[in-house]
Amino acid sequence: MNVTRGFIDACEQEALHLSGAIQPHGALLVLDNVARITHASRNLPEWLGVEAEQLVGAPLPESLQDAIKGLGDASGARLAHDAWPLADHDVAIAVTRGDEGQVLIELLPAEDSDGDEEAPSTPSRRESASWPTFRSDTEVAASRETLVTQLRDESGFDRVLFYAFLPGGDGEVLAEARSEAAEGSYLGLRFPASDIPQIARELYARNPWRTIPNAQAESVEVLSASPSRPDLSLVDLRSVSPVHRLYMANMGVVGAISFPLMTANRLAGLISLHAYRPRRLAPPALRQLADKVKRYELARRDYETRQRMELTDTIERRFDAMSREVIDEGGLEAAWPNIGRWLREEFAADGVMLDNGLGLYSDGLHLEPEALEAVLAWCDSDASSTRISESLSRECPDMPLSEVAGLLASEVTLEDGRRLRLLLCRREEVQEVAWGGNPDKPTENPSGEHPIAPRRSFERWVEQRLGYSRPWPANTHLKLLKLRVLASAFGRDE
Repeated sequence: MNVTRGFIDACEQEALHLSGAIQPHGALLVLDNVARITHASRNLPEWLGVEAEQLVGAPLPESLQDAIKGLGDASGARLAHDAWPLADHDVAIAVTRGDEGQVLIELLPAEDSDGDEEAPSTPSRRESASWPTFRSDTEVAASRETLVTQLRDESGFDRVLFYAFLPGGDGEVLAEARSEAAEGSYLGLRFPASDIPQIARELYARNPWRTIPNAQAESVEVLSASPSRPDLSLVDLRSVSPVHRLYMANMGVVGAISFPLMTANRLAGLISLHAYRPRRLAPPALRQLADKVKRYELARRDYETRQRMELTDTIERRFDAMSREVIDEGGLEAAWPNIGRWLREEFAADGVMLDNGLGLYSDGLHLEPEALEAVLAWCDSDASSTRISESLSRECPDMPLSEVAGLLASEVTLEDGRRLRLLLCRREEVQEVAWGGNPDKPTENPSGEHPIAPRRSFERWVEQRLGYSRPWPANTHLKLLKLRVLASAFGRDE
Protein backbone atom coordinates (compact mmCIF):
# COMPACT_ATOMS: atom_id res chain seq x y z
CA MET A 1 0.00 0.00 0.00
CA ASN A 2 1.14 3.55 -0.71
CA VAL A 3 0.72 4.99 2.78
CA THR A 4 1.48 8.71 2.93
CA ARG A 5 5.27 9.06 3.09
CA GLY A 6 5.13 11.96 5.54
CA PHE A 7 3.14 9.87 7.99
CA ILE A 8 5.66 7.01 7.89
CA ASP A 9 8.63 9.36 8.25
CA ALA A 10 7.04 11.12 11.23
CA CYS A 11 6.41 7.79 12.97
CA GLU A 12 9.94 6.49 12.40
CA GLN A 13 11.57 9.72 13.57
CA GLU A 14 9.69 9.80 16.86
CA ALA A 15 12.21 8.96 19.59
CA LEU A 16 9.81 6.86 21.65
CA HIS A 17 12.49 5.80 24.14
CA LEU A 18 13.46 9.42 24.88
CA SER A 19 10.00 10.80 25.67
CA GLY A 20 11.12 12.10 29.07
CA ALA A 21 7.82 11.03 30.61
CA ILE A 22 6.02 8.00 32.00
CA GLN A 23 2.46 6.82 32.41
CA PRO A 24 0.86 7.96 35.69
CA HIS A 25 -0.04 4.56 37.20
CA GLY A 26 3.54 4.09 38.42
CA ALA A 27 6.71 5.96 39.34
CA LEU A 28 10.30 5.79 38.12
CA LEU A 29 13.82 6.16 39.50
CA VAL A 30 17.03 5.84 37.47
CA LEU A 31 20.39 5.19 39.13
CA ASP A 32 23.88 5.65 37.72
CA ASN A 33 26.75 3.21 38.27
CA VAL A 34 27.46 4.59 41.77
CA ALA A 35 23.81 4.23 42.83
CA ARG A 36 23.03 7.94 42.65
CA ILE A 37 19.60 8.96 41.37
CA THR A 38 19.93 10.66 37.98
CA HIS A 39 16.24 10.78 37.05
CA ALA A 40 13.03 10.74 39.06
CA SER A 41 9.40 11.00 38.01
CA ARG A 42 7.52 14.00 39.33
CA ASN A 43 4.84 11.85 41.00
CA LEU A 44 7.24 10.17 43.45
CA PRO A 45 5.77 12.02 46.48
CA GLU A 46 2.70 9.78 46.09
CA TRP A 47 4.93 6.71 46.45
CA LEU A 48 7.84 7.75 48.69
CA GLY A 49 6.58 10.89 50.36
CA VAL A 50 9.62 12.81 49.02
CA GLU A 51 9.68 15.45 46.31
CA ALA A 52 11.32 14.34 43.07
CA GLU A 53 13.60 17.40 43.09
CA GLN A 54 15.05 16.25 46.42
CA LEU A 55 15.73 12.76 45.09
CA VAL A 56 17.64 13.75 41.95
CA GLY A 57 21.35 13.59 42.75
CA ALA A 58 20.75 11.79 46.07
CA PRO A 59 21.46 8.14 46.94
CA LEU A 60 18.66 5.61 46.65
CA PRO A 61 16.35 5.72 49.71
CA GLU A 62 17.16 3.04 52.25
CA SER A 63 13.68 1.52 51.86
CA LEU A 64 14.55 0.53 48.28
CA GLN A 65 18.20 -0.43 48.56
CA ASP A 66 17.58 -4.13 49.11
CA ALA A 67 15.21 -4.19 46.12
CA ILE A 68 18.09 -3.84 43.63
CA LYS A 69 20.37 -6.45 45.21
CA GLY A 70 21.09 -9.37 42.93
CA LEU A 71 20.43 -7.49 39.68
CA GLY A 72 22.62 -8.88 36.90
CA ASP A 73 25.16 -6.73 35.08
CA ALA A 74 24.02 -7.57 31.53
CA SER A 75 21.80 -5.14 29.66
CA GLY A 76 18.18 -6.21 30.08
CA ALA A 77 18.74 -8.13 33.33
CA ARG A 78 15.58 -7.95 35.45
CA LEU A 79 14.33 -8.40 39.00
CA ALA A 80 10.71 -8.41 40.13
CA HIS A 81 9.16 -7.93 43.56
CA ASP A 82 5.40 -8.39 43.72
CA ALA A 83 4.76 -7.05 47.23
CA TRP A 84 7.48 -4.76 48.55
CA PRO A 85 6.65 -2.97 51.82
CA LEU A 86 6.79 0.76 51.26
CA ALA A 87 5.42 3.31 53.72
CA ASP A 88 1.95 2.09 54.72
CA HIS A 89 1.30 -0.26 51.79
CA ASP A 90 2.88 -2.83 49.50
CA VAL A 91 3.96 -2.02 45.96
CA ALA A 92 5.28 -4.05 43.06
CA ILE A 93 8.79 -3.21 41.91
CA ALA A 94 10.43 -3.95 38.55
CA VAL A 95 14.20 -3.46 38.40
CA THR A 96 16.02 -3.51 35.06
CA ARG A 97 19.62 -3.03 33.94
CA GLY A 98 19.81 -0.44 31.16
CA ASP A 99 22.05 -0.43 28.11
CA GLU A 100 24.58 1.93 29.73
CA GLY A 101 24.67 0.06 33.04
CA GLN A 102 22.07 2.27 34.70
CA VAL A 103 19.47 0.79 37.05
CA LEU A 104 15.83 1.45 36.17
CA ILE A 105 13.39 1.12 39.07
CA GLU A 106 9.65 1.08 38.35
CA LEU A 107 7.22 1.35 41.26
CA LEU A 108 3.86 -0.18 40.35
CA PRO A 109 0.51 -1.01 41.95
CA ALA A 110 0.55 -4.46 43.52
CA GLU A 111 -3.06 -5.21 42.60
CA ASP A 112 -5.14 -5.35 39.42
CA SER A 113 -7.50 -2.47 38.81
CA ASP A 114 -10.25 -1.83 36.28
CA GLY A 115 -10.64 1.85 36.96
CA ASP A 116 -14.38 1.22 36.66
CA GLU A 117 -16.52 0.17 39.62
CA GLU A 118 -19.08 -1.45 37.32
CA ALA A 119 -16.50 -3.53 35.44
CA PRO A 120 -16.47 -7.23 36.26
CA SER A 121 -13.86 -8.45 38.69
CA THR A 122 -10.73 -10.06 37.31
CA PRO A 123 -11.38 -13.73 36.47
CA SER A 124 -9.55 -16.36 38.46
CA ARG A 125 -6.11 -17.26 37.13
CA ARG A 126 -5.36 -20.73 35.80
CA GLU A 127 -1.95 -22.32 35.90
CA SER A 128 -0.16 -22.34 32.56
CA ALA A 129 0.44 -25.75 31.08
CA SER A 130 2.61 -26.89 28.22
CA TRP A 131 0.96 -27.09 24.84
CA PRO A 132 0.67 -30.49 23.18
CA THR A 133 3.02 -31.31 20.34
CA PHE A 134 1.65 -29.82 17.13
CA ARG A 135 1.49 -32.23 14.22
CA SER A 136 -0.10 -30.14 11.48
CA ASP A 137 -0.77 -26.57 10.36
CA THR A 138 -4.40 -27.18 11.28
CA GLU A 139 -3.44 -27.90 14.88
CA VAL A 140 -1.28 -24.77 15.00
CA ALA A 141 -4.19 -22.64 13.74
CA ALA A 142 -6.57 -24.22 16.28
CA SER A 143 -4.08 -23.53 19.07
CA ARG A 144 -4.04 -19.83 18.17
CA GLU A 145 -7.79 -19.72 18.69
CA THR A 146 -7.41 -21.51 22.02
CA LEU A 147 -4.64 -19.15 23.11
CA VAL A 148 -6.52 -15.89 22.43
CA THR A 149 -9.66 -17.27 24.07
CA GLN A 150 -7.74 -18.22 27.21
CA LEU A 151 -6.01 -14.83 27.34
CA ARG A 152 -9.35 -13.04 27.02
CA ASP A 153 -10.96 -15.15 29.76
CA GLU A 154 -8.02 -14.83 32.16
CA SER A 155 -7.34 -11.13 31.60
CA GLY A 156 -10.88 -9.75 31.53
CA PHE A 157 -10.05 -7.68 28.42
CA ASP A 158 -12.64 -7.15 25.71
CA ARG A 159 -10.70 -8.26 22.63
CA VAL A 160 -7.55 -10.30 22.06
CA LEU A 161 -5.83 -10.40 18.66
CA PHE A 162 -3.14 -12.71 17.34
CA TYR A 163 -1.34 -10.37 14.96
CA ALA A 164 1.33 -11.83 12.66
CA PHE A 165 3.76 -9.82 10.53
CA LEU A 166 3.92 -10.66 6.84
CA PRO A 167 7.20 -10.69 4.86
CA GLY A 168 6.67 -7.13 3.60
CA GLY A 169 6.05 -5.76 7.10
CA ASP A 170 2.25 -5.54 7.00
CA GLY A 171 0.33 -7.39 9.69
CA GLU A 172 -2.61 -9.77 9.57
CA VAL A 173 -4.99 -10.87 12.33
CA LEU A 174 -4.88 -14.67 12.37
CA ALA A 175 -7.00 -15.26 15.48
CA GLU A 176 -9.39 -13.20 17.59
CA ALA A 177 -11.41 -13.59 20.78
CA ARG A 178 -14.08 -11.04 21.70
CA SER A 179 -16.33 -10.26 24.61
CA GLU A 180 -19.91 -9.06 24.14
CA ALA A 181 -18.65 -5.48 24.45
CA ALA A 182 -16.41 -5.81 21.38
CA GLU A 183 -18.23 -4.74 18.24
CA GLY A 184 -17.15 -5.97 14.82
CA SER A 185 -14.30 -8.29 14.01
CA TYR A 186 -10.72 -7.79 12.82
CA LEU A 187 -10.21 -11.46 12.02
CA GLY A 188 -8.52 -11.92 8.65
CA LEU A 189 -7.91 -8.20 8.17
CA ARG A 190 -4.53 -6.72 7.30
CA PHE A 191 -2.93 -3.58 8.70
CA PRO A 192 -0.10 -1.66 6.99
CA ALA A 193 3.46 -1.79 8.31
CA SER A 194 3.23 1.91 9.22
CA ASP A 195 0.69 1.09 11.95
CA ILE A 196 3.58 -0.35 13.97
CA PRO A 197 6.72 1.57 12.94
CA GLN A 198 10.08 -0.19 13.05
CA ILE A 199 11.20 1.91 16.00
CA ALA A 200 8.21 0.62 17.99
CA ARG A 201 8.82 -2.98 16.87
CA GLU A 202 12.35 -2.82 18.25
CA LEU A 203 10.97 -1.80 21.65
CA TYR A 204 8.37 -4.58 21.61
CA ALA A 205 11.11 -7.11 20.87
CA ARG A 206 13.17 -6.04 23.87
CA ASN A 207 10.47 -6.23 26.53
CA PRO A 208 8.33 -9.05 27.94
CA TRP A 209 5.19 -6.94 27.52
CA ARG A 210 3.91 -3.43 26.90
CA THR A 211 1.05 -2.18 29.04
CA ILE A 212 -1.09 0.92 28.58
CA PRO A 213 -3.73 0.86 31.34
CA ASN A 214 -5.30 4.16 30.30
CA ALA A 215 -4.27 5.80 27.03
CA GLN A 216 -6.28 8.88 27.96
CA ALA A 217 -4.29 9.58 31.14
CA GLU A 218 -1.84 12.48 31.20
CA SER A 219 1.85 11.62 31.19
CA VAL A 220 4.15 12.40 34.13
CA GLU A 221 7.40 14.28 33.60
CA VAL A 222 10.70 12.62 34.53
CA LEU A 223 13.11 15.10 36.16
CA SER A 224 16.79 14.86 35.28
CA ALA A 225 20.09 15.85 36.85
CA SER A 226 21.31 16.82 33.38
CA PRO A 227 19.78 18.05 30.12
CA SER A 228 19.75 14.49 28.77
CA ARG A 229 16.57 12.49 28.92
CA PRO A 230 16.67 8.94 30.28
CA ASP A 231 16.64 6.01 27.88
CA LEU A 232 13.29 4.33 28.58
CA SER A 233 13.68 1.50 26.04
CA LEU A 234 13.39 -1.12 28.80
CA VAL A 235 10.81 0.71 30.93
CA ASP A 236 7.22 -0.48 30.63
CA LEU A 237 6.01 2.76 32.23
CA ARG A 238 7.32 4.67 29.20
CA SER A 239 4.75 7.28 28.16
CA VAL A 240 2.40 6.68 25.25
CA SER A 241 3.31 8.29 21.94
CA PRO A 242 0.82 11.02 20.94
CA VAL A 243 0.36 9.29 17.57
CA HIS A 244 -0.33 5.95 19.25
CA ARG A 245 -2.68 7.63 21.72
CA LEU A 246 -4.72 8.95 18.79
CA TYR A 247 -4.54 5.59 17.04
CA MET A 248 -6.01 3.85 20.09
CA ALA A 249 -8.69 6.51 20.46
CA ASN A 250 -9.66 6.06 16.81
CA MET A 251 -10.08 2.34 17.48
CA GLY A 252 -12.11 3.05 20.61
CA VAL A 253 -9.47 1.35 22.79
CA VAL A 254 -8.59 2.76 26.23
CA GLY A 255 -6.50 0.02 27.85
CA ALA A 256 -4.09 -2.33 26.09
CA ILE A 257 -1.45 -4.98 26.66
CA SER A 258 0.87 -6.41 24.01
CA PHE A 259 3.04 -9.53 24.21
CA PRO A 260 5.77 -10.04 21.59
CA LEU A 261 5.88 -13.14 19.41
CA MET A 262 9.51 -13.89 18.62
CA THR A 263 11.07 -16.08 15.92
CA ALA A 264 14.87 -16.39 15.59
CA ASN A 265 15.38 -13.27 17.75
CA ARG A 266 13.12 -11.14 15.58
CA LEU A 267 9.63 -9.84 16.21
CA ALA A 268 7.26 -12.05 14.22
CA GLY A 269 4.00 -10.68 15.61
CA LEU A 270 2.09 -9.49 18.66
CA ILE A 271 -0.65 -10.70 20.95
CA SER A 272 -2.72 -7.56 21.58
CA LEU A 273 -5.30 -7.22 24.35
CA HIS A 274 -7.80 -4.36 24.08
CA ALA A 275 -10.16 -2.92 26.69
CA TYR A 276 -12.77 -0.20 26.18
CA ARG A 277 -12.26 1.14 29.68
CA PRO A 278 -9.13 1.70 31.81
CA ARG A 279 -7.77 -1.67 32.86
CA ARG A 280 -4.53 -2.61 34.56
CA LEU A 281 -3.09 -5.99 35.53
CA ALA A 282 -0.54 -6.41 38.30
CA PRO A 283 2.87 -7.95 37.47
CA PRO A 284 1.99 -11.50 38.66
CA ALA A 285 -1.00 -11.59 36.31
CA LEU A 286 1.11 -10.18 33.47
CA ARG A 287 3.78 -12.82 34.04
CA GLN A 288 1.19 -15.58 33.96
CA LEU A 289 -0.19 -14.38 30.64
CA ALA A 290 3.31 -13.89 29.23
CA ASP A 291 4.24 -17.40 30.33
CA LYS A 292 1.23 -18.80 28.49
CA VAL A 293 2.29 -16.97 25.32
CA LYS A 294 5.89 -18.20 25.66
CA ARG A 295 4.79 -21.80 26.14
CA TYR A 296 2.71 -21.55 23.00
CA GLU A 297 5.66 -20.04 21.13
CA LEU A 298 7.94 -22.89 22.25
CA ALA A 299 5.47 -25.45 20.96
CA ARG A 300 5.07 -23.58 17.67
CA ARG A 301 8.82 -23.18 17.17
CA ASP A 302 9.35 -26.88 17.91
CA TYR A 303 6.77 -27.71 15.22
CA GLU A 304 8.40 -25.36 12.72
CA THR A 305 11.84 -26.81 13.44
CA ARG A 306 10.56 -30.33 12.80
CA GLN A 307 8.85 -29.13 9.62
CA ARG A 308 12.07 -27.53 8.36
CA MET A 309 14.06 -30.70 9.04
CA GLU A 310 11.52 -32.84 7.22
CA LEU A 311 11.37 -30.38 4.33
CA THR A 312 15.16 -30.27 4.07
CA ASP A 313 15.39 -34.06 3.98
CA THR A 314 12.69 -34.27 1.33
CA ILE A 315 14.25 -31.57 -0.83
CA GLU A 316 17.66 -33.18 -0.59
CA ARG A 317 16.30 -36.53 -1.76
CA ARG A 318 14.51 -34.90 -4.70
CA PHE A 319 17.53 -32.80 -5.67
CA ASP A 320 19.79 -35.85 -5.49
CA ALA A 321 17.45 -37.67 -7.86
CA MET A 322 17.57 -34.76 -10.31
CA SER A 323 21.37 -34.60 -10.06
CA ARG A 324 21.61 -38.27 -10.93
CA GLU A 325 19.30 -37.73 -13.89
CA VAL A 326 21.58 -34.99 -15.26
CA ILE A 327 24.50 -37.41 -15.04
CA ASP A 328 22.56 -40.36 -16.45
CA GLU A 329 21.27 -38.29 -19.40
CA GLY A 330 24.74 -37.01 -20.18
CA GLY A 331 24.15 -33.36 -19.33
CA LEU A 332 21.60 -30.71 -18.52
CA GLU A 333 20.39 -30.24 -22.09
CA ALA A 334 19.16 -33.83 -22.39
CA ALA A 335 17.73 -33.88 -18.87
CA TRP A 336 16.12 -30.43 -19.06
CA PRO A 337 12.55 -31.50 -19.98
CA ASN A 338 12.29 -33.46 -16.71
CA ILE A 339 14.34 -30.95 -14.68
CA GLY A 340 12.26 -27.98 -15.85
CA ARG A 341 8.98 -29.74 -15.15
CA TRP A 342 10.19 -30.83 -11.70
CA LEU A 343 11.33 -27.30 -10.75
CA ARG A 344 7.97 -25.83 -11.76
CA GLU A 345 6.14 -28.43 -9.68
CA GLU A 346 8.49 -28.11 -6.69
CA PHE A 347 8.03 -24.34 -6.47
CA ALA A 348 4.46 -24.21 -7.85
CA ALA A 349 5.72 -21.86 -10.57
CA ASP A 350 4.20 -21.13 -13.97
CA GLY A 351 7.59 -21.19 -15.63
CA VAL A 352 11.31 -21.59 -15.03
CA MET A 353 14.48 -20.21 -16.63
CA LEU A 354 17.96 -21.56 -15.94
CA ASP A 355 21.21 -20.03 -17.19
CA ASN A 356 24.27 -22.11 -16.30
CA GLY A 357 26.73 -19.93 -18.18
CA LEU A 358 26.74 -22.29 -21.13
CA GLY A 359 23.13 -22.05 -22.21
CA LEU A 360 19.74 -20.61 -21.29
CA TYR A 361 16.98 -23.14 -20.67
CA SER A 362 13.32 -22.36 -20.13
CA ASP A 363 10.09 -24.21 -19.51
CA GLY A 364 6.62 -22.67 -19.42
CA LEU A 365 6.15 -18.96 -18.68
CA HIS A 366 9.35 -16.97 -19.11
CA LEU A 367 10.62 -13.38 -19.11
CA GLU A 368 10.73 -11.52 -22.39
CA PRO A 369 14.23 -10.25 -23.43
CA GLU A 370 13.74 -6.68 -22.14
CA ALA A 371 12.13 -7.93 -18.93
CA LEU A 372 14.96 -10.43 -18.42
CA GLU A 373 17.53 -7.66 -18.80
CA ALA A 374 15.75 -5.51 -16.18
CA VAL A 375 15.41 -8.43 -13.76
CA LEU A 376 19.07 -9.43 -14.04
CA ALA A 377 20.14 -5.82 -13.39
CA TRP A 378 17.84 -5.76 -10.36
CA CYS A 379 19.33 -8.99 -9.03
CA ASP A 380 22.88 -7.69 -9.56
CA SER A 381 22.09 -4.51 -7.60
CA ASP A 382 21.81 -6.47 -4.37
CA ALA A 383 24.44 -8.56 -2.60
CA SER A 384 21.87 -11.21 -1.70
CA SER A 385 22.06 -14.47 -3.63
CA THR A 386 18.27 -14.84 -3.61
CA ARG A 387 15.36 -12.56 -4.50
CA ILE A 388 11.67 -13.16 -3.83
CA SER A 389 9.05 -10.89 -5.36
CA GLU A 390 5.30 -11.04 -5.75
CA SER A 391 5.21 -7.82 -7.80
CA LEU A 392 8.10 -7.14 -10.13
CA SER A 393 6.33 -4.08 -11.53
CA ARG A 394 6.61 -2.43 -8.09
CA GLU A 395 9.99 -3.72 -6.95
CA CYS A 396 12.16 -4.04 -10.07
CA PRO A 397 13.33 -0.71 -11.57
CA ASP A 398 12.70 -0.25 -15.30
CA MET A 399 10.55 -3.38 -15.44
CA PRO A 400 8.65 -3.31 -18.76
CA LEU A 401 5.21 -4.78 -19.30
CA SER A 402 5.46 -8.54 -18.91
CA GLU A 403 3.35 -11.62 -18.39
CA VAL A 404 5.55 -12.36 -15.38
CA ALA A 405 4.36 -10.71 -12.17
CA GLY A 406 6.12 -12.75 -9.47
CA LEU A 407 9.66 -14.10 -9.41
CA LEU A 408 12.07 -16.25 -7.43
CA ALA A 409 15.71 -15.67 -8.32
CA SER A 410 18.72 -17.61 -7.07
CA GLU A 411 22.34 -17.38 -8.08
CA VAL A 412 25.39 -19.51 -7.29
CA THR A 413 28.98 -19.33 -8.50
CA LEU A 414 30.23 -22.68 -9.78
CA GLU A 415 33.71 -24.10 -9.21
CA ASP A 416 34.90 -22.96 -12.64
CA GLY A 417 33.72 -19.40 -12.02
CA ARG A 418 30.52 -19.55 -14.04
CA ARG A 419 27.37 -17.96 -12.58
CA LEU A 420 24.34 -20.20 -12.47
CA ARG A 421 21.03 -18.31 -12.33
CA LEU A 422 17.66 -19.83 -11.65
CA LEU A 423 14.49 -17.78 -12.24
CA LEU A 424 11.05 -19.13 -11.33
CA CYS A 425 8.12 -17.15 -12.71
CA ARG A 426 4.48 -16.66 -11.79
CA ARG A 427 1.87 -14.79 -13.79
CA GLU A 428 -0.41 -12.09 -12.44
CA GLU A 429 -3.44 -13.06 -10.38
CA VAL A 430 -5.89 -10.35 -9.37
CA GLN A 431 -6.29 -10.52 -5.60
CA GLU A 432 -8.68 -9.08 -3.07
CA VAL A 433 -7.03 -8.09 0.20
CA ALA A 434 -9.18 -7.10 3.17
CA TRP A 435 -7.70 -4.28 5.27
CA GLY A 436 -8.72 -2.84 8.61
CA GLY A 437 -9.59 0.57 7.15
CA ASN A 438 -8.03 2.20 4.12
CA PRO A 439 -4.30 2.21 4.96
CA ASP A 440 -3.65 5.00 2.45
CA LYS A 441 -5.75 7.45 4.45
CA PRO A 442 -3.94 8.73 7.55
CA THR A 443 -5.38 12.00 8.81
CA GLU A 444 -3.25 15.03 8.00
CA ASN A 445 -4.12 18.38 9.56
CA PRO A 446 -1.23 20.86 9.45
CA SER A 447 -3.04 23.28 11.74
CA GLY A 448 -3.75 20.75 14.46
CA GLU A 449 -1.82 19.92 17.61
CA HIS A 450 -0.45 16.78 15.93
CA PRO A 451 0.10 17.61 12.24
CA ILE A 452 0.03 13.95 11.22
CA ALA A 453 -2.29 11.42 12.86
CA PRO A 454 -3.44 7.89 12.10
CA ARG A 455 -6.56 7.21 10.07
CA ARG A 456 -9.89 7.21 11.85
CA SER A 457 -11.64 4.27 10.22
CA PHE A 458 -10.83 0.61 10.78
CA GLU A 459 -13.85 -0.74 8.96
CA ARG A 460 -13.23 -3.58 6.51
CA TRP A 461 -11.86 -2.10 3.28
CA VAL A 462 -11.16 -4.36 0.30
CA GLU A 463 -8.33 -3.61 -2.10
CA GLN A 464 -8.14 -5.14 -5.55
CA ARG A 465 -4.45 -5.76 -6.09
CA LEU A 466 -3.20 -5.70 -9.67
CA GLY A 467 0.32 -6.57 -10.79
CA TYR A 468 0.81 -9.27 -8.16
CA SER A 469 1.30 -13.00 -8.44
CA ARG A 470 -0.15 -15.37 -5.88
CA PRO A 471 2.04 -15.32 -2.74
CA TRP A 472 5.04 -17.61 -2.54
CA PRO A 473 4.85 -20.17 0.31
CA ALA A 474 6.62 -19.51 3.61
CA ASN A 475 9.14 -22.30 2.98
CA THR A 476 10.27 -20.84 -0.35
CA HIS A 477 13.45 -19.21 0.99
CA LEU A 478 14.54 -22.44 2.64
CA LYS A 479 14.03 -24.31 -0.62
CA LEU A 480 16.07 -21.75 -2.54
CA LEU A 481 18.93 -21.98 -0.05
CA LYS A 482 18.93 -25.77 -0.28
CA LEU A 483 18.84 -25.56 -4.06
CA ARG A 484 21.95 -23.35 -4.07
CA VAL A 485 23.87 -26.00 -2.13
CA LEU A 486 22.93 -28.73 -4.59
CA ALA A 487 22.87 -26.65 -7.78
CA SER A 488 26.33 -27.66 -9.05
CA ALA A 489 24.74 -30.55 -10.95
CA PHE A 490 22.81 -28.03 -13.06
CA GLY A 491 26.11 -26.58 -14.23
CA ARG A 492 26.91 -29.70 -16.20
CA ASP A 493 26.17 -29.35 -19.88
CA GLU A 494 27.56 -32.66 -21.02
